[in-house]
Amino acid sequence: MDPNTPVMETLREYARFLIDCDYDEAIARGLMSLEENWIGPLAVNERVEVTLQQWMQMEEQASPRMLNNYRFQMGLMRAYYDAYIKRRLIYETELEHKAKDALRSARSSGSLAALDRAEQILRLAHAEPVAQDYKQKCIDLADELFRNIGSQLTVERHYAIAVGRGAFLDTIDYPLNDSDFLLTQCRRIREVGSEEGRLHKIRELLNRTNPGPGGYYDNLGSYSCSARVDPGLGWRADPGYLQSPRIAHATYLLTMRKDKKNELGGIPLAWVNHVNTMTDTPISIAYDNLNPDLSYSVKVTYVGDTINEEQARDTWVSMIVNGRYRLQDHVLVGQGTGVTIESLIPQEALVDGKLNLTFKREKGFKRLNVAEIWLIPQNA
Repeated sequence: MDPNTPVMETLREYARFLIDCDYDEAIARGLMSLEENWIGPLAVNERVEVTLQQWMQMEEQASPRMLNNYRFQMGLMRAYYDAYIKRRLIYETELEHKAKDALRSARSSGSLAALDRAEQILRLAHAEPVAQDYKQKCIDLADELFRNIGSQLTVERHYAIAVGRGAFLDTIDYPLNDSDFLLTQCRRIREVGSEEGRLHKIRELLNRTNPGPGGYYDNLGSYSCSARVDPGLGWRADPGYLQSPRIAHATYLLTMRKDKKNELGGIPLAWVNHVNTMTDTPISIAYDNLNPDLSYSVKVTYVGDTINEEQARDTWVSMIVNGRYRLQDHVLVGQGTGVTIESLIPQEALVDGKLNLTFKREKGFKRLNVAEIWLIPQNA
């Protein structure tokens, strides 16, 4: 294989040799379109629908032999899967907004009525799901891949070891909004004994990510907020991300079982999508244009690592401000959990309006995970 061969030509050769020579251009372009599905925020990626249309037309025109080709089936499944996830994302995002609207009306409707309405709206994602034909197509293709090549895309149906070992189809209906977290909080708010107490807790819930006027909130696992993170060596020089931060997805947090402190899935999705580094590589976050005449506190959510009992390790983390001030020293982050710590930033650290937060793993498991940061003005 000539490394100077254009990617599209390599894909055409792949399609001709391994799938169907009559569809070399269509398959090559279809595979490139699948890659474009991953560029930018999913909710506004217009390529996803076009990609599915391309693959659906190939599916409609293909011969039985091509339809039974596992390589074609893998591409076809990706097209349906991406489109299904996008449909769900748009739908469930709107349901979350409507549920919060219901909670915002609590003072006029009464807290219990507002909680009832919010819970009813959030449960529509399961009671009235969207695009079920796309989902069923993914399941059917997973069955075909299992028959053709023994591909194990689910644990029970196809005998995979675990979700974290390739059984991604078991995650096809994992929440795409904060419904599990909001439902958990709604249950807890109901336990508050007074109307004013419930209204206060509802306001706290609705303002969870609010840093206050003049403040900053960043979910470091999001597409936009990750720009604050020092990229380190970057993927070109460090493709294994051994010395560079990366956006990671702790789906194990969504499968936590109920115990005295946690309930299944009752965490913000901002904890699931976060920035992490391996071993002793630090994470550095930069802010500028802060007002040196104001005082700020910094609040940070750290996420623990795997809940596999054989690998269970608590992690100790420290945060250093502008290379001098150690504010959060040896914070204990339990395995499979999250912890939020708030500290006041020394005024002398803000003289030039710039702030650099460096997080280091002191000891514990092999990863350092930081999910959320709030910079909160104290005297705005």
